[in-house]
Amino acid sequence: MFSYDFRERKGRNQAVYGPSLALKGICVFFCIPILVGLALNIREGTMNGASAVPVFILVILLLTVLYRDEFIFDNNARTVTYVFGLGPLVKREVIAYSDIERIEVTHFIKGIPDGVESIKPSWRHKPQVVLSIRMNEDEKRDLEIMGEKKSAGKLERNASWLSGFTGIALFVDRGRDAEL
Repeated sequence: MFSYDFRERKGRNQAVYGPSLALKGICVFFCIPILVGLALNIREGTMNGASAVPVFILVILLLTVLYRDEFIFDNNARTVTYVFGLGPLVKREVIAYSDIERIEVTHFIKGIPDGVESIKPSWRHKPQVVLSIRMNEDEKRDLEIMGEKKSAGKLERNASWLSGFTGIALFVDRGRDAEL
């Protein structure tokens, strides 16, 4: 899975939290030479079993370009729109700011239930961090989950920025572990 980033839409008072445009640009960049190579193979009639590998890679790259999984925070409409799907076939879920209790960042250790203190983090049980939107005590929507070491405070910074942008309350259960 790839990492998500915020990008602010100037003039619209909106922010989008989703895969970066650089990722999609890189995928398009690599699609072009693969398409040219496949077109040359087809024109010359030299297609064989080994040509399945570039076709497979091309399909993966095109799916990455067409894949949409993003949260759009609109301060004018005071809504969060979750968009996911492929290309034009997307589903949208709208959540009003008034239905959101807070933006929260929580930490946990993968594979260890809450409240268990006897198991220490290891290569199997890595510390994780979650950026979420909490609607009420029972319902929340996770925006991103990543390893705490990989995050290096990124999700905490994103949550702080998002809280300031939207005016929604922020909750962080604890600070980042510095010794990771």
